Amino acid sequence: MKKLLLLSLIVLCLASCKSEYEKNIQKMETVIKDDFENRAFKNNFSVDFLEFKTLSYDTINQNDIDLLCCKHKMDTFYSKTEHYELLVKKLGNMVDIIYLHKSLGNNDLARIEKRRAEELSIEVKELQAFLNRLLVEAAVLKDSATNRKNPQLFFESKTYVKAIFTQNNDKTTENIVDTLFHVFDTNLKMRKF
Repeated sequence: MKKLLLLSLIVLCLASCKSEYEKNIQKMETVIKDDFENRAFKNNFSVDFLEFKTLSYDTINQNDIDLLCCKHKMDTFYSKTEHYELLVKKLGNMVDIIYLHKSLGNNDLARIEKRRAEELSIEVKELQAFLNRLLVEAAVLKDSATNRKNPQLFFESKTYVKAIFTQNNDKTTENIVDTLFHVFDTNLKMRKF
């Protein structure tokens, strides 16, 4: 009888013990859920989680993060470059229209079009500066990842979320079903990059 009681206690103890991995997943899940709720609150939303589960996590390092950030910056660069090229083409067309109005003696229309072209020119210059910054930042990140010898370790979690966000003032809703990735330092504090 004593052996059976002892065996039962051992099985119960082992069944209730969680591995370090499971404890980390639980902590990450709590931090991620709190972050969702805090961001929703700050943006005047309420959130109703239908499903929320941190599925796993892996160890990554600072070089991996830098390369991901570099890729993101380059993706942004390429998508914004298309818009930049359209604006430059539009600006060229506006210059042609200005010359056409001047050649026809429509100086008032030429002046109006010139003001619009000057405004667009400012937008083009700002976008060009933004694109140049993206390239510089991506190059710095890539260089850092390439030359770093002892990168800091992080955890990358994979979380499945199914939720309804409701705008508090007008009750419009937005549904989200997604698998999201979050980065944590080794103390399980969420990091934003």
